[in-house]
Amino acid sequence: MSVPTPTPQPMHCRVEAYDYLADQLQNIDCTQNLLRAAIAVSMHELDNVVPTEIESELLQLTNKIAARLNSSHHRAIIAHAHEVLFVEERFKGCRHDYHNPKHSYIPYVVRSRRGLPNTLSLVYKYIIEQLGLQVEGIGVPGHFITQVTVAEIDNAPPSIQLIDPFFSGRMMTGNEVTRRAAKMTGQTFAVNDIFRPVTNQQWLRRIILNLIKSFDQRGRTEDYNAMHEMLALVESI
Repeated sequence: MSVPTPTPQPMHCRVEAYDYLADQLQNIDCTQNLLRAAIAVSMHELDNVVPTEIESELLQLTNKIAARLNSSHHRAIIAHAHEVLFVEERFKGCRHDYHNPKHSYIPYVVRSRRGLPNTLSLVYKYIIEQLGLQVEGIGVPGHFITQVTVAEIDNAPPSIQLIDPFFSGRMMTGNEVTRRAAKMTGQTFAVNDIFRPVTNQQWLRRIILNLIKSFDQRGRTEDYNAMHEMLALVESI
């Protein structure tokens, strides 16, 4: 009988955050575990984070949307979700203080309704998938959006809807996304270069890389090193 290899102990990261992250990585392909892994990242800095409380707050938002549904049609779900999340609850990106580390922390994003493209997209993915749709993250160069698979009526083939939670849930065309990527990076992209869904591991990696950049800019060496420890753990799976 093989004995599981113990998780190495970090030198810079909070042990409880590191260990909780390691637990979630065992099943990172599950959306719930991706959410919990992102919460684990926030636990390095934030005190008194209770993951089940964050999930409960997201469930309340999910139920608020579900209570309005008179149809199971995917476009109706997306429309009601937009009304609740982006009009009433006012989730959107924070552009004036973009690189503040707190915008990479799911507990802060859920409670403040402000975040980065990848954390807002994760909140959107978690909620919308609870309502029965398939949501994937798209790592647009210089940005991050969601791709929702929409079942059409009359047995028509499913379609793809691109939604940008950072810009208040704006629905976008492929050409609009490529133009935004060009504006963000100064480079030219073809549509096929962009619309490749990221894995959950890649999604989590982007969240941590944003924090590494933020801590580096602020000279927060200990936190910078802690995020590198978390990054190495994510890349080890």
